[in-house]
Amino acid sequence: MSNIAFDTWIEQHMFNDKLSKRQRLAAAMFCAKLETDAHPKLALASANLLDSNSIELVQLTNAIQLARTAAHRAIKNAYAPYSNFHVGASIITQSLNVFGGCNVENASYGLTICAERNAVGAAVAAADTDVLFVLVHTNTPAPVWPCGACRQVLMEFGSQAICIGIDAQGTEAWLPLELLLPNSFNSESLTQ
Repeated sequence: MSNIAFDTWIEQHMFNDKLSKRQRLAAAMFCAKLETDAHPKLALASANLLDSNSIELVQLTNAIQLARTAAHRAIKNAYAPYSNFHVGASIITQSLNVFGGCNVENASYGLTICAERNAVGAAVAAADTDVLFVLVHTNTPAPVWPCGACRQVLMEFGSQAICIGIDAQGTEAWLPLELLLPNSFNSESLTQ
């Protein structure tokens, strides 16, 4: 992903008054994960936004830690006898609730349900569907992003969400969902 794509996304989200404060803070947190010398203007704006919202930032940070724990626990419950690819996922909603899920495979492979979609299902069942963060935990040597089907489902409930991939060693990679699935099919596509 080019620096221009990151810069454009961050500017469109960190300074967009149409987004919630938590969505803008999530964008600032993503910006803080980037190399600051490549983005000095955005890094300064990000630091200012985070500093001026310290209580909200602590709440978001705590929710992310709870979501890490939920994804880590969920991976242990994954049912993956066919692929042996265990995935635990969690989502954080705007209300800072955390919902977890694990992948559940089936001998008829097409009926397998991914961890991310199970987490979304739990949020839908609780009527709390405005997704802010998505965490995907795998036992792989590098972080893994949601599959295409999961990206599309996640876009339905959190097009502004930040994805956090976590590998077996706990290394994290952060990326906005919009950059993982640009030009996604959405409700507006149905009216065109």
